[in-house]
Amino acid sequence: MGEGHSIGDLSNVEVHNEDYEILKINKSILSSLNSSWVNPPTIKKITNIEQDIVRRYQVYVDNKNGIWGVKKQK
Repeated sequence: MGEGHSIGDLSNVEVHNEDYEILKINKSILSSLNSSWVNPPTIKKITNIEQDIVRRYQVYVDNKNGIWGVKKQK
């Protein structure tokens, strides 16, 4: 789901279409926590920047147009 055409990698082996902007936000957050998809941050690290995370996603949501949604990960 999303805009753009994803290229598969370890976290997306089936090459599901992901929204590039969300992907950039997610990678940026993980990077700022010295973490990755395979080395996730601790709850404490996430809690320490919770307001920044909320702000980033809120800016994304505020700038979306039309009908859109997100999918729940399995």
